[in-house]
Amino acid sequence: MQDDVPGGTLSSAKTLKRGDDGVATADTMLERSSPGVWHGGTSEPSTVDPTPSFDGGDRYVSRRLLGQGGMGEVTLSGDQWLGRDVAVKTMRGEPRGDDRARFLREACIQGQLEHPSVVPVYDLSPPSVASPFFTMKRVQGYTLREVLDRLRAGSASMAQAFPRGRLLAALSQASLAIAFAHARGVIHRDLKPDNIMLGEFGEVYVLDWGVAKTSAVDDVAPDSRRPLDTPAQGTVPTAQGSLVGTPGYMSPEQARGEGHAVTARSDVYSMGAILFEVLSLEPLHKVAPLPSMLLATLSLQEGRPAARAQDKDIPPELDDLTARATALDPEARLGSMRDLADAITAHLDGERDVERRRELAGVHLEAVQRALAIAVGGGPDADKSRAEGLRELGRALALDPSQRAVEMLGRAILETPEELPPAAEAELKEVELRDRAKSARRAVLVYALWGSLALFVLLLGVKSWAWTIMTDVFVLAVVAHTWWMARSGNTGPKHMRWNMILNFTIVGMLSSFVGPLFIVPQIAVVTAASFMVGVRANYRTRALLTGLAIASFSVPLLLEWLGFVPRSYAFEDGVIKILPRITAFPPVYTEIALLVVAITSAQITTFMVGRSAAAMVEAERKNLAQAYRLRQLLPADVGR
Repeated sequence: MQDDVPGGTLSSAKTLKRGDDGVATADTMLERSSPGVWHGGTSEPSTVDPTPSFDGGDRYVSRRLLGQGGMGEVTLSGDQWLGRDVAVKTMRGEPRGDDRARFLREACIQGQLEHPSVVPVYDLSPPSVASPFFTMKRVQGYTLREVLDRLRAGSASMAQAFPRGRLLAALSQASLAIAFAHARGVIHRDLKPDNIMLGEFGEVYVLDWGVAKTSAVDDVAPDSRRPLDTPAQGTVPTAQGSLVGTPGYMSPEQARGEGHAVTARSDVYSMGAILFEVLSLEPLHKVAPLPSMLLATLSLQEGRPAARAQDKDIPPELDDLTARATALDPEARLGSMRDLADAITAHLDGERDVERRRELAGVHLEAVQRALAIAVGGGPDADKSRAEGLRELGRALALDPSQRAVEMLGRAILETPEELPPAAEAELKEVELRDRAKSARRAVLVYALWGSLALFVLLLGVKSWAWTIMTDVFVLAVVAHTWWMARSGNTGPKHMRWNMILNFTIVGMLSSFVGPLFIVPQIAVVTAASFMVGVRANYRTRALLTGLAIASFSVPLLLEWLGFVPRSYAFEDGVIKILPRITAFPPVYTEIALLVVAITSAQITTFMVGRSAAAMVEAERKNLAQAYRLRQLLPADVGR
């Protein structure tokens, strides 16, 4: 039987079995091109034929059944006039008034929503046709339901073809299509993964506008109000009774049957439920008997996919977005579908920026590895390569503070280098010079303390004014030289060596007081230790100080042995006699003088050496505290 249409006829749809490549959906025109996943290219290569037939025969020739629902069936047909394939939706059974009105209303709504993500309507049968039909663009691809089912099953090929970013972009595009419909007074009321289709070349379509609500025309009430049957597995079909929508995706106001309360935010809830499933690969409301699903819809306080699927690494902003979109109270819900689309797009833009930053950081990290490999190998360019590697590491961290970059930073910071770079060595030298200047200022005070001992020489009685005056001259010389170094900052090795020689010359001259083997070695050790700590003596300087300390008492002793100066000791009957050349040894004053020398030596030791030791301990504590804080910033396994 044929129905007359303007300019041609529509062949009656034949009863065909669906092959493996057909996907049946309720009241839609979907055809999947192949059972596999696309890897580029067209699904059904064909060429354009610009010479269609106008022989007056049937315009639409039915080829095979694509799907069928409660009100109609969709067939793949050929448009003989334009030489293209179209999807023809024909009303099933004997049309009744209300059913016919609903069917034609769906065609008008879909036809007037001229948006890239709404399947365009090409043709509508005239009122005189017995079996109403309308033709649409034939679209191919996968429904979001198929994609999610295969992702849940662990399909690697589907995961490669549809990564999360692509699915989110598709939801954003579908949300804009619904926002377009809302702007024209149309509410979809049955958004679900089955009604979102993903094409091979980035197309996204929102399907099935059969239960859409418009602000201008009230719904045509169906004649029958049969209860919903919930299948044990799979999705729950669209309600055509007292509830309009699909349980599990319908909003709470739809679940309560409050048709007057259904607004654009009802679609926001449904899209939020889809977003929840895309992120977690779990439905917001698990498939269950209808009363349980409706109760879950009415009672779920907050839909947060991150709490349900903690292993999916769901970004916090998308977790919050889903919760806002699926709020029970429409007033607390996200304001519009455009807001939802904009939020998803903003996240994707941020992810693209993050991905680009990661790529650039990877380039810098490769440069770090090359530079540090050269530095570890040593050679003349080792320090330069290490510095360049650290600069590259800083750039990588600025772009992407990832685990890999942080670990490399930890190794670079916490590993102790065998040698200081030249720049660091020069900086250390500057610090040493400043510390030497401080030590010189403290030494002036010490010399003043020693100078006070000259008063005891007068109390003991001077035996040789020549030795006394010469000793005082050397003391004044070393005080003047030390004061000059402290004021001018000229504390380099040359000046420090001269200062050491002057100091140990004075120490040696003290042998004229009690001889070279008493008190003098003690004072020589104190002086050498003070210099070693104060000037941060290296190996050569320590060797020089040791030699000067030994010379301060061995040279005077040698001069005595050679007869150049009088002997300081006499040995008679097992008794050692000290023969002073500068002073006499009155009993009381001599003991007091020796006590003062001992106390002064102890004070100088604690003052000079103790102060330097305390400074080193403080520096070590600061270094350890800094290292501890750095470790807190780094992963637990770095630097352990």
